Amino acid sequence: MTIYKPKNPYPTLPGFGLRVHHAAKSIRKLADEPWANIYTRGFDNCFEQGDGDAVVFALMHKAYAERSENCCGRSQLAEGIAVMFRGRLSLDGFPQSWEAVAWSREPSTESVDMNQMSLTV
Repeated sequence: MTIYKPKNPYPTLPGFGLRVHHAAKSIRKLADEPWANIYTRGFDNCFEQGDGDAVVFALMHKAYAERSENCCGRSQLAEGIAVMFRGRLSLDGFPQSWEAVAWSREPSTESVDMNQMSLTV
């Protein structure tokens, strides 16, 4: 089973992968402990190094891919994102501002058809 993984259209800077990993680890913690204090300087730095859109894109696609792999609702990362944005979510369960970044092929242009994001066998 292969999962569609689009190329991140946003520019990345050195340390990008580490920032995505740190942000994902922190956000997943919210799924287990909704009142956990993940909002540290280190967490903020994940989005403030000039490639924040690329980090959001990577996190959203990682959450979507994990949800597809689990085949039973949202992934732990998606749950953490939902907790982080308490109540300000689209029908897909993700924040609309992050969806705008994650589901666009080119920064701020056309949208991705969600059917293209499905699993292929």
